[in-house]
Amino acid sequence: NECDVGTYEPMEGSSECSLCDAGTYQPNKGSTMKTDCIPCEAGSYALTGKGECNDCEAGSYQSLTGQMECNECDVGTYEPMEGSSECSLCDAGTYQPNK
Repeated sequence: NECDVGTYEPMEGSSECSLCDAGTYQPNKGSTMKTDCIPCEAGSYALTGKGECNDCEAGSYQSLTGQMECNECDVGTYEPMEGSSECSLCDAGTYQPNK
């Protein structure tokens, strides 16, 4: 059997495939090298053994590549869009009390 997306196996005769690390993804079947696992871009994340990265949800961000989670926007900042690498400061006359 071919290794599924999100996995790889460099050794012949293996009984199972290895999962790509959290923060990386592997979109193709039959991968043979760990280096085929691609780091997620800023603004996205992936858990272990994924075939694609997920965008950070609105209200969160990820400024680094290769991460397994997104961060909530800090108090006084916001992000209305998905897939952001940073949050924006609230405009004058507005506020965001929650993290």
